[in-house]
Amino acid sequence: MNPARHRLNQSTRLLGGRAYVNEAASQPSAFTSSTKEQIRTQLVAGAGAVILLISLAAAFLPLANGLSKAAVIRLGNGCTSGHGVCGLARLSPRSVAATTTFMVAGIATLFVVRHVLGAG
Repeated sequence: MNPARHRLNQSTRLLGGRAYVNEAASQPSAFTSSTKEQIRTQLVAGAGAVILLISLAAAFLPLANGLSKAAVIRLGNGCTSGHGVCGLARLSPRSVAATTTFMVAGIATLFVVRHVLGAG
């Protein structure tokens, strides 16, 4: 390896599992205690970052879900059960159209998930 490139790699090394495995196999003595400590620190920091991102997503998704449902209910002038139960009982043309749209969208989604994506 080019000595200048080797120095650059040593000064800007990031955790790359494959590189460390290859290096450990070819030069086991190259892993000093500080290198091992750097690997542990990077693994812990990476795991912490993943846990933080998952926690943020878990906190944000219910909020986004609720807001999107509220917007759709407002846009559709009622919820699916309101249109399907009460609206159809009153023979409301708007509810017939909304319930038909819900059912067609549900059937299309089921078809795509089961037959196109093969997940069912």
